[in-house]
Amino acid sequence: MENRNITTNLLIKQLLQSDNMAYVPGYIASPVDTEFRVLDKAYQDTGKQYAKIKTAIDQGKCGNCIEENNMLMQLEAAPKLSLEFLENVMSELSVVETSNYDPNNYFGFMVANCIISEKPGFSKTDGYDVMLQLLENGTQELTFTGPVFDKPLVINSAALKSLLESDTSMVVETPDINVSMTELLVESQLFDPKSIGEDKKLGADAKILETFILKFNGEPDYEIIDLGNGKGRNIIRYDMDKIEKKVTPFINAQVAGILKRRARSYCCLERLFI
Repeated sequence: MENRNITTNLLIKQLLQSDNMAYVPGYIASPVDTEFRVLDKAYQDTGKQYAKIKTAIDQGKCGNCIEENNMLMQLEAAPKLSLEFLENVMSELSVVETSNYDPNNYFGFMVANCIISEKPGFSKTDGYDVMLQLLENGTQELTFTGPVFDKPLVINSAALKSLLESDTSMVVETPDINVSMTELLVESQLFDPKSIGEDKKLGADAKILETFILKFNGEPDYEIIDLGNGKGRNIIRYDMDKIEKKVTPFINAQVAGILKRRARSYCCLERLFI
C-alpha cells in the first residue's frame, strides 16, 4: 500500500504540473461538470423536515417532545457546522499542494483535493463526486467517490474536529529541516543570547560562544586553510566534542518529537475514517 501511495501521489502531482490534459483528444471540446452542489444536496430536504417537526411540537403531537426539540437544535446548528467542517477539510487537504507534502499519505487525499479544487480530470464528468450527509447523531459526513478510489473516502466532522483539537493533522507533512535546524540551534545554547532576536531566530552576525572555541595559551586556536598560490586563511578551531555533547540531546529530542507526531497522526487516522 505504501508503494502505491507514493507512486499515485507523485503521478497525480506530475500530471497536474504538466500540460498533459490539454493534449488529450477532445478534452477541451467537451463540456465539464464541476458543480457538485455539496451544500444544496445536503440541505434540500431539511426545510420540510424542520417544518414537520416544528408543527408536531406546536400541536403537541409528540408528548414531551424531547427528541424532537433535540432534532430542531441539530438542524439549526447544522449550517454553521457544515461551513466549519468544510473549511477544516479544505484546509487539511490543501497540504497536498505544499512542497513538504509527504507522498506516503493515503493517495485519496490528493484525489479529494483535486475534486474540491476543480482540477482537470477530476470533475463529475470524469466520474467523481463528493457528498455531504447530515447524520442523526448531529455529526456530518463527507464522502468522496470516483474511479481512482479503491473505496469511498469518508470523513466524519466529529472525528476530524477531535483530531485537530489534539494538535494532530489529517494530512501529514514532512518536517521542514531548515526551520527545525534553526530552532535547534537557538535552543542548544551554542550561541550568544544577544545573537537571538525577538523572533527567536539567529541574527546574521550570530557567533558561537567562546566556551566552544579551542584555546592555545588563553587565545583562540586557528587552523590554516591552504588557498593555493602561497595564500592561506585562518579559521577558528572549535571543540567539536564539546559541541556534539551539547547539541546531541537537543537533536534526539527534536527527532523523537517529529517521529511521535507522525506516529500519532497516522494512528489517529484509523479513528477518522468510518
